[in-house]
Amino acid sequence: MTRLCDIAEIRAGYPFRGAVPNMSDGLYQVVQPKDVIGGGIIADVPVCFTPKHFKKDYLLKAEDVLLSSRGEFKAALYQGAHDAIASNLLFVLSVRDKHFLPKFLVFYLNSKSGQAQMSSRRNPGTLQAIVRSGIESLDIPLLPLKRQKLLAETYFLLLKEKELSRRLAEKKAKLLELSLNTEI
Repeated sequence: MTRLCDIAEIRAGYPFRGAVPNMSDGLYQVVQPKDVIGGGIIADVPVCFTPKHFKKDYLLKAEDVLLSSRGEFKAALYQGAHDAIASNLLFVLSVRDKHFLPKFLVFYLNSKSGQAQMSSRRNPGTLQAIVRSGIESLDIPLLPLKRQKLLAETYFLLLKEKELSRRLAEKKAKLLELSLNTEI
């Protein structure tokens, strides 16, 4: 096992004061916890913003892992084509150890083992939240890259299958509704 802080740079998202404002002409997309809930890949998000004081350190890079710090501790992989920043309710994990794949990290953090570790490190109280030191001390299993790749690919295919099944069920329901209004 390897501690997360030894394999990834961990930083908080951009510190918004209050709710994230949506600016139609904003320069940066803003990834929020609701975008991470699916635990998959984040490519583009609808909310845009232009900060007044901004450090380029807040910009997301392809393959950054985003982890929600409150509620459900879900992780997702950022692969957007536009400049984006994460909100301050997300941790940004930039994997720097070549022995770990970002997609595997997403899989592991969303697994029962990863979720159990995060739950055990959350702050006591009514609001489920985890602080940076709790994230830094997470133990990540060191598996061969080939196995990491296989597990991550299987995980992301499962997510895709779930989404396709959901959409198919919606289409079947619509078809069923349409058949009420059509004579056979």
